Amino acid sequence: MKFKQGVIVDDIEETISEYGSAILRKVKGGNYQVLPVNRVYIPKDSRGKCVLGIPVVRDRIVQQMILNILDPYIAPHFSDHSYGFRKGRNAHDAIHQVEAYTNEGVCICREL
Repeated sequence: MKFKQGVIVDDIEETISEYGSAILRKVKGGNYQVLPVNRVYIPKDSRGKCVLGIPVVRDRIVQQMILNILDPYIAPHFSDHSYGFRKGRNAHDAIHQVEAYTNEGVCICREL
């Protein structure tokens, strides 16, 4: 089975209806093969460029499927103070929490 190349997010419903069962069979069978990520070079200030890897749409869907299955089991074991890549949390939430701690007078300092 050959998957279509160049699928974009807007085509996802059509792609899932056409290939969804086959993708799931491959994942369950342990023979799903990810495609190479698309490398995009993002300019940095004066230090050159940063490489960003963007997975193809079908690989991103498989990643999300796996996360949806595993998250209920692993999320309860994360620290309440963890904000990175957590469902329902983001960098702004972390900043607000730091501001709240600061307003409460909480200071975690160590001597150098």
